[in-house]
Amino acid sequence: MKIWDKFGRRDADKIIFTGISYTGSRSNQEDAANAIVTAAQDLGYGSNDVDTVRKIMEGCGYVISV
Repeated sequence: MKIWDKFGRRDADKIIFTGISYTGSRSNQEDAANAIVTAAQDLGYGSNDVDTVRKIMEGCGYVISV
């Protein structure tokens, strides 16, 4: 996981699991990717870190709208 490589297991898990908790039964993978970026923002990560998460998600082909 590219996020793990950048943030380490503990922070990556925190960002990813928080983001996934923002999704629902009708969410798709792109919704989840956007939720993960939102989680990084909500958890108080700095703009450089949030931008890193955004770029990782965009690099996987997701359109990030947050």
